[in-house]
Amino acid sequence: SGTTDASGSWIGDPLIAMQMRMDTWQKFWGRDKDEADEKIQILEDLKAQIRVEQSTDPLPELTSHSISTVVYRMKKERGKGTDGWTPGEMRHLPTGAFDSLAQILEQCEREIAWPSAALCTITALIPKATGGERPIALTNLLYAIWSQARRCHGSAWEQEHVGFWDTAVKGSDALRTSIRRRCMDESAKVLGICRASVFWDMEKFY
Repeated sequence: SGTTDASGSWIGDPLIAMQMRMDTWQKFWGRDKDEADEKIQILEDLKAQIRVEQSTDPLPELTSHSISTVVYRMKKERGKGTDGWTPGEMRHLPTGAFDSLAQILEQCEREIAWPSAALCTITALIPKATGGERPIALTNLLYAIWSQARRCHGSAWEQEHVGFWDTAVKGSDALRTSIRRRCMDESAKVLGICRASVFWDMEKFY
Protein backbone atom coordinates (compact mmCIF):
# COMPACT_ATOMS: atom_id res chain seq x y z
CA SER A 1 0.00 0.00 0.00
CA GLY A 2 1.07 3.60 -0.46
CA THR A 3 1.87 6.35 2.01
CA THR A 4 2.20 10.13 2.21
CA ASP A 5 5.36 12.21 2.29
CA ALA A 6 6.18 15.15 4.59
CA SER A 7 4.09 17.52 2.47
CA GLY A 8 1.06 15.23 2.53
CA SER A 9 1.39 14.14 -1.08
CA TRP A 10 0.33 10.57 -1.84
CA ILE A 11 3.09 8.13 -2.78
CA GLY A 12 1.64 5.16 -4.62
CA ASP A 13 4.83 3.48 -5.84
CA PRO A 14 5.27 0.50 -3.45
CA LEU A 15 9.09 0.53 -3.64
CA ILE A 16 9.31 4.25 -2.84
CA ALA A 17 6.71 3.85 -0.06
CA MET A 18 8.67 0.97 1.49
CA GLN A 19 11.90 2.98 1.37
CA MET A 20 10.20 5.97 3.02
CA ARG A 21 8.86 3.77 5.80
CA MET A 22 12.26 2.20 6.35
CA ASP A 23 13.96 5.61 6.55
CA THR A 24 11.32 6.88 9.00
CA TRP A 25 11.38 3.96 11.41
CA GLN A 26 15.14 3.47 11.18
CA LYS A 27 15.48 6.69 13.20
CA PHE A 28 13.67 5.03 16.11
CA TRP A 29 14.70 1.39 15.78
CA GLY A 30 18.16 1.59 14.24
CA ARG A 31 21.15 0.37 16.22
CA ASP A 32 23.48 3.03 17.64
CA LYS A 33 26.93 1.81 16.60
CA ASP A 34 28.67 4.27 18.95
CA GLU A 35 27.02 2.63 21.98
CA ALA A 36 27.28 -0.99 20.79
CA ASP A 37 30.21 -1.95 23.06
CA GLU A 38 28.52 -0.43 26.10
CA LYS A 39 25.28 -2.27 25.40
CA ILE A 40 27.09 -5.56 24.87
CA GLN A 41 28.78 -5.17 28.26
CA ILE A 42 25.46 -4.42 29.92
CA LEU A 43 24.01 -7.61 28.43
CA GLU A 44 26.99 -9.66 29.60
CA ASP A 45 26.63 -8.28 33.13
CA LEU A 46 22.92 -9.11 33.01
CA LYS A 47 23.65 -12.67 31.88
CA ALA A 48 26.07 -13.14 34.78
CA GLN A 49 23.39 -11.99 37.21
CA ILE A 50 20.84 -14.34 35.63
CA ARG A 51 23.19 -17.31 35.98
CA VAL A 52 23.51 -16.57 39.70
CA GLU A 53 19.71 -16.47 39.99
CA GLN A 54 19.44 -19.74 38.05
CA SER A 55 21.75 -21.51 40.47
CA THR A 56 20.17 -20.16 43.66
CA ASP A 57 16.49 -19.93 42.68
CA PRO A 58 15.79 -22.01 39.55
CA LEU A 59 12.48 -21.76 37.73
CA PRO A 60 10.07 -24.71 37.80
CA GLU A 61 10.50 -27.24 35.01
CA LEU A 62 8.58 -26.70 31.79
CA THR A 63 6.57 -29.77 30.84
CA SER A 64 4.59 -31.09 27.92
CA HIS A 65 1.42 -30.33 29.88
CA SER A 66 2.36 -26.72 30.69
CA ILE A 67 3.32 -26.00 27.08
CA SER A 68 0.23 -27.64 25.55
CA THR A 69 -1.97 -25.77 28.03
CA VAL A 70 -0.52 -22.47 26.84
CA VAL A 71 -0.99 -23.41 23.18
CA TYR A 72 -4.65 -24.35 23.68
CA ARG A 73 -5.34 -21.09 25.54
CA MET A 74 -3.94 -18.92 22.74
CA LYS A 75 -6.05 -17.66 19.86
CA LYS A 76 -6.01 -20.23 17.09
CA GLU A 77 -5.27 -17.72 14.34
CA ARG A 78 -2.98 -15.13 15.96
CA GLY A 79 -0.79 -13.17 13.56
CA LYS A 80 2.03 -15.30 12.19
CA GLY A 81 5.61 -14.40 12.98
CA THR A 82 8.70 -15.33 10.98
CA ASP A 83 8.28 -19.02 11.88
CA GLY A 84 4.93 -19.16 10.06
CA TRP A 85 3.19 -21.13 12.85
CA THR A 86 -0.17 -20.47 14.49
CA PRO A 87 -1.47 -22.02 17.73
CA GLY A 88 -4.23 -23.68 15.71
CA GLU A 89 -1.66 -25.55 13.63
CA MET A 90 0.41 -26.46 16.67
CA ARG A 91 -2.60 -28.07 18.36
CA HIS A 92 -2.35 -30.90 15.84
CA LEU A 93 1.13 -31.89 17.04
CA PRO A 94 1.53 -35.15 18.98
CA THR A 95 2.23 -35.09 22.72
CA GLY A 96 5.88 -35.94 22.16
CA ALA A 97 6.34 -32.74 20.19
CA PHE A 98 5.35 -30.68 23.22
CA ASP A 99 7.94 -32.58 25.27
CA SER A 100 10.59 -31.58 22.73
CA LEU A 101 9.36 -27.98 22.68
CA ALA A 102 9.60 -27.79 26.47
CA GLN A 103 13.18 -29.06 26.29
CA ILE A 104 14.06 -26.48 23.63
CA LEU A 105 12.66 -23.64 25.74
CA GLU A 106 14.52 -24.83 28.83
CA GLN A 107 17.73 -24.98 26.77
CA CYS A 108 17.12 -21.38 25.72
CA GLU A 109 16.79 -20.42 29.39
CA ARG A 110 20.03 -22.20 30.32
CA GLU A 111 21.92 -20.57 27.44
CA ILE A 112 20.17 -17.22 28.01
CA ALA A 113 19.81 -16.97 24.25
CA TRP A 114 17.29 -17.62 21.51
CA PRO A 115 17.96 -19.55 18.30
CA SER A 116 18.99 -17.12 15.57
CA ALA A 117 15.80 -17.90 13.63
CA ALA A 118 13.72 -16.68 16.59
CA LEU A 119 15.42 -13.28 16.77
CA CYS A 120 13.60 -11.84 13.75
CA THR A 121 10.26 -10.08 14.26
CA ILE A 122 7.79 -8.94 11.64
CA THR A 123 6.52 -5.40 12.23
CA ALA A 124 3.20 -4.59 10.60
CA LEU A 125 2.38 -0.89 10.08
CA ILE A 126 -1.35 -0.41 10.70
CA PRO A 127 -2.85 2.83 9.31
CA LYS A 128 -4.46 5.18 11.85
CA ALA A 129 -7.79 6.86 11.19
CA THR A 130 -6.27 10.27 11.99
CA GLY A 131 -3.18 9.69 9.87
CA GLY A 132 0.15 8.01 10.45
CA GLU A 133 0.79 4.37 11.20
CA ARG A 134 0.91 2.18 14.30
CA PRO A 135 3.68 -0.46 14.43
CA ILE A 136 2.52 -3.89 15.63
CA ALA A 137 5.21 -6.52 16.27
CA LEU A 138 4.32 -10.09 15.26
CA THR A 139 6.59 -12.24 17.40
CA ASN A 140 7.33 -15.83 16.47
CA LEU A 141 5.29 -18.51 18.22
CA LEU A 142 8.27 -19.96 20.11
CA TYR A 143 8.76 -16.74 22.07
CA ALA A 144 5.02 -16.20 22.52
CA ILE A 145 4.61 -19.66 24.07
CA TRP A 146 7.57 -19.17 26.41
CA SER A 147 6.39 -15.75 27.57
CA GLN A 148 2.95 -17.14 28.38
CA ALA A 149 4.40 -20.20 30.13
CA ARG A 150 6.54 -17.97 32.38
CA ARG A 151 4.01 -15.19 32.76
CA CYS A 152 3.15 -15.88 36.40
CA HIS A 153 6.83 -15.85 37.36
CA GLY A 154 7.38 -12.59 35.49
CA SER A 155 4.41 -10.99 37.23
CA ALA A 156 5.72 -12.08 40.65
CA TRP A 157 9.17 -10.64 39.85
CA GLU A 158 7.56 -7.38 38.74
CA GLN A 159 5.65 -7.04 42.00
CA GLU A 160 8.85 -7.53 44.01
CA HIS A 161 10.97 -5.10 42.00
CA VAL A 162 8.59 -2.30 41.02
CA GLY A 163 10.01 1.13 41.92
CA PHE A 164 8.25 3.45 44.34
CA TRP A 165 8.43 6.15 41.67
CA ASP A 166 6.77 4.07 38.96
CA THR A 167 3.06 4.79 38.38
CA ALA A 168 2.82 2.58 35.27
CA VAL A 169 2.17 -0.55 37.30
CA LYS A 170 -0.70 -3.02 37.56
CA GLY A 171 -3.61 -1.57 39.54
CA SER A 172 -2.53 2.03 39.04
CA ASP A 173 -4.79 4.27 36.98
CA ALA A 174 -5.10 7.93 36.05
CA LEU A 175 -7.44 8.69 39.01
CA ARG A 176 -5.04 7.29 41.61
CA THR A 177 -2.16 9.18 40.03
CA SER A 178 -4.06 12.48 39.98
CA ILE A 179 -5.22 12.08 43.62
CA ARG A 180 -1.65 11.31 44.70
CA ARG A 181 -0.37 14.37 42.85
CA ARG A 182 -3.06 16.59 44.40
CA CYS A 183 -2.25 15.29 47.88
CA MET A 184 1.44 16.10 47.39
CA ASP A 185 0.50 19.62 46.19
CA GLU A 186 -1.61 20.29 49.27
CA SER A 187 1.03 18.84 51.62
CA ALA A 188 3.68 21.06 50.06
CA LYS A 189 1.46 24.12 50.54
CA VAL A 190 0.88 23.33 54.24
CA LEU A 191 4.63 22.81 54.78
CA GLY A 192 5.52 25.98 52.91
CA ILE A 193 7.44 24.08 50.22
CA CYS A 194 7.52 25.27 46.64
CA ARG A 195 6.27 22.66 44.20
CA ALA A 196 5.75 22.61 40.45
CA SER A 197 4.08 20.14 38.10
CA VAL A 198 4.66 19.70 34.40
CA PHE A 199 1.90 18.25 32.23
CA TRP A 200 2.64 16.79 28.82
CA ASP A 201 -0.23 16.57 26.37
CA MET A 202 0.98 13.82 24.04
CA GLU A 203 -1.16 13.14 21.00
CA LYS A 204 1.12 10.46 19.57
CA PHE A 205 3.91 8.38 21.04
CA TYR A 206 6.32 8.80 18.15
